[in-house]
Amino acid sequence: MLKAVFALSMVMLLGSCRKFEDFRESDPSAQSEGYFIKKTIKRGDLDKILLLPSRPVKNISDSYRTDKFLFIAEYGEGIHIFKNPESASPEPLYFLTVPALRNFTIKDDHIICNNGDDLIAFKVKGLDFLDQFKPEKADSVMFAPGNIGFVNRRKNVFKFPDYPEARNVYFECPSDSTGYILEWEKRKITTKLSCYR
Repeated sequence: MLKAVFALSMVMLLGSCRKFEDFRESDPSAQSEGYFIKKTIKRGDLDKILLLPSRPVKNISDSYRTDKFLFIAEYGEGIHIFKNPESASPEPLYFLTVPALRNFTIKDDHIICNNGDDLIAFKVKGLDFLDQFKPEKADSVMFAPGNIGFVNRRKNVFKFPDYPEARNVYFECPSDSTGYILEWEKRKITTKLSCYR
């Protein structure tokens, strides 16, 4: 008898339970703003690494100085190279495109940086030699022996982030075909976002 009462109570209890709602339905922040993918790059475009004429610096993400040169990085763009780093107005030389750049350093006459998931290194001791060329010719000597060019490339060393830096936010879910996300845009949510960080 006791077992029957217990079983009946459990049936009634389970019958009165309602399905839990997705917590996003009652989360006010899920109804306001979220992050959407603004700028991406495909893996095939990661190889577009060139030494180009100098161009204006827009958004500084990092910098490094040697005795002869100043290197200023732009996230997801590349590295600006200047000479006379101790001058109040360093002279712009070149722009080294690194399409999915996040961080870089200079060590033993080499630029070491990431490009998407890859770790790459360039020799820079040849910048003194390149200085005698006009900037519009710089790309033609990019990979010339003894100048500046690739030294090494290791693929899939890093996991390039596929989410915004901000935390406790909703964002657009990337797909397998999205590629590398270089920039996110925060705006009002007009469609339900399924990814949360």
